Amino acid sequence: MKVFELLNASESIIRRFEKANVNISDSRYIPMYEDYSRLKAEGHKVTYTVAYLSETYNISEQTVYNVVKKFEKEI
Repeated sequence: MKVFELLNASESIIRRFEKANVNISDSRYIPMYEDYSRLKAEGHKVTYTVAYLSETYNISEQTVYNVVKKFEKEI
């Protein structure tokens, strides 16, 4: 498959991402956000959850907070 073919097949979904100002590269944080949601549902405090995810995914705590805010934004 060529790049053009992939883009052409995905054009409608790509347009929706653009319209919602969603950065496709943020998809790398999906597993981290799933863990965040699970831990929060289990009743863990946000600060402890963020510290754990920061260490587990080797990212800063601020990045975790930013991703959570972005992923929970209503579009």
